[in-house]
Amino acid sequence: MVLQVLLPSSQILPPPWRETNLGHRKSASPDLRKMFRPGRENHQTEPREVSASNVVKLSNKLKVTLKKKYQSPPGGETEHPFYIHCDQQYPPGESGEVNQHEYIQIKPTFRKRHQWTCSPLSLYFDSELGDKQVRIALTKGVSGIGKTSQVRMIILNWAEGKVNQECPLIFPLPFRELNLLKERLSLIELLYKFFPELKEPGISNLENFRVGLILDGLDEFRRPLDFKNSPVVTDVTEPSSVPALLTNLINGNLLPFAAHIWITSRPEAVHRIPLQYINEVTEIEGFTDSQKEEFFRRAIIHTDQANAIIHHLKYSKSLYVLCQIPIICSISASVLVRQTWLSDKEYDPGALTPMYTDLLALLQTRDQNTQKMAIKLGELAFKQLLKGNTVFYRKDLRECDINCDEGSEFAKVSIPIFREDIGLQQKKIYYFGHTTIQEFFAAMWFN
Repeated sequence: MVLQVLLPSSQILPPPWRETNLGHRKSASPDLRKMFRPGRENHQTEPREVSASNVVKLSNKLKVTLKKKYQSPPGGETEHPFYIHCDQQYPPGESGEVNQHEYIQIKPTFRKRHQWTCSPLSLYFDSELGDKQVRIALTKGVSGIGKTSQVRMIILNWAEGKVNQECPLIFPLPFRELNLLKERLSLIELLYKFFPELKEPGISNLENFRVGLILDGLDEFRRPLDFKNSPVVTDVTEPSSVPALLTNLINGNLLPFAAHIWITSRPEAVHRIPLQYINEVTEIEGFTDSQKEEFFRRAIIHTDQANAIIHHLKYSKSLYVLCQIPIICSISASVLVRQTWLSDKEYDPGALTPMYTDLLALLQTRDQNTQKMAIKLGELAFKQLLKGNTVFYRKDLRECDINCDEGSEFAKVSIPIFREDIGLQQKKIYYFGHTTIQEFFAAMWFN
């Protein structure tokens, strides 16, 4: 995969933040003291002694928990291993933000693909890049491009002791799970919600050692982030709303020198965080053509069938371009491997809509209730699309007369149309396999 890096410059954007094109902005200063609002020094706490043994106990418990959680992909065994552990590249350069559908922006005619590479694993939580510190890194990329997979890989490698061991604690806090927390909490209480097993030996003195916080899926967060009017929170034991805790973490009121924060987002949601708080911006651009072919050769057992599918995709140029996105590769492999018409050029599902139509027809041959469920999912997709939501909860399904058990059963089919995940406090989270699938079901229901 290819990921673009915008390297930091020597000047920070002065407050108030100006709306700036990501492709042409100069990144923030590495001097952390310049990143925080005036009066930041007044909020700092006095250093306290930290028990090294307590930190080790916390770190070991956390690693066991994360290793157990992240060893299996979120979609279950139906996810392709290559999708989870794909190679990535990080080219330097710039990319402009344009008011276009995000999939138009990945076409070769829209912008040139970069080819320079460097090591991905140490990018986010190394204490220094050269002589410059990075407090907040943001990775953007279109839906399905591999942001969450990259997060999972980094977390698992840390939990297994392979990388970033200089950071004793790394806490993944997905935005889709933060949506579930409505009550007022302190930062410590919020961490206990996600990791109750850490109550013993207990989380304390976070400001005295390096803490990694991974906030995955900014575009999935349903609540506003108000950086101008949010109450100031400087103490990790002070209760506040979840949005207030997030804004104070990002702007440096909470854990100004201890926290190293990595945020991922689809491009259209990046503006929710003022750029003066971000030190590093990266972008995942997706599979190269050779990686597309490698994906299908690994995902499809029979060589002749894999070659036929690759040939068909190259003939269907628009679909082949979209296979730059790993999840589109996964969906294409699931659908095309079941078809018998690949050699018939008169029938050309050269775009996603006819392929998804075939996918739905294929499911209907297996279960006669699929059509009724498809109509309900279409209503869910349409109503939530109007709200800008790509993840759903129990109440969202009930509003469309979808029984949660029905949703769970539909999520178990081997083709990734609808997915179920277990979130915070064992609450279920639902989502379509990809945003284009949600758009397809919404359009089908609307028509």
